[in-house]
Amino acid sequence: MNLKGIISIAGMSGLYKVIAQTKNGGFVVEGITDQKRFPVSSTSRISALEDISIYAENEDILLSVILDKIKQMHGDTLPVQPKDEPSKLRAFLKTILPEYDEERVFPSDIKKIVSWYSLVKDLPEEEKVEEASAPEAIAENAPAQEEKKEKAAKAPKKTAKESAVKSESAEEATAKPKKTKKQA
Repeated sequence: MNLKGIISIAGMSGLYKVIAQTKNGGFVVEGITDQKRFPVSSTSRISALEDISIYAENEDILLSVILDKIKQMHGDTLPVQPKDEPSKLRAFLKTILPEYDEERVFPSDIKKIVSWYSLVKDLPEEEKVEEASAPEAIAENAPAQEEKKEKAAKAPKKTAKESAVKSESAEEATAKPKKTKKQA
């Protein structure tokens, strides 16, 4: 499942797609369900779904892998709801991920997985064509970027003193001569 750019914001229900970054370090986000856009402060606690993982016995398992397994096993309809009993939620996750760590994964975590699945199940899958063309585009642009870096390295750098002297002389050349009392 493609979770790139999908975030969860602490204190707000639902999931959001990052549209742009603001000048002050925040984001402009769009709600997945209602498509309303609004700014989010850089001080908000934001979690990217592509970075979230679930504790397992041997290693942590990414949320995208778990959501893919849910989709393969159950499709669009789930046998549980986020408000079901904790024992029913744990049994559901055990069928999806038998090796999950029952001591470190709480029922609230499973509730989030179930509710997030219902929001992201209809998102498009990762597109292999874009991923394959992206490295090629980077490889094509790499020689041009290296040439720019080489030119920048070869160009002599001006010191702050030289820049200040040049700007003062430019100001003097463009300034109109002042009339003194003797000339008037």
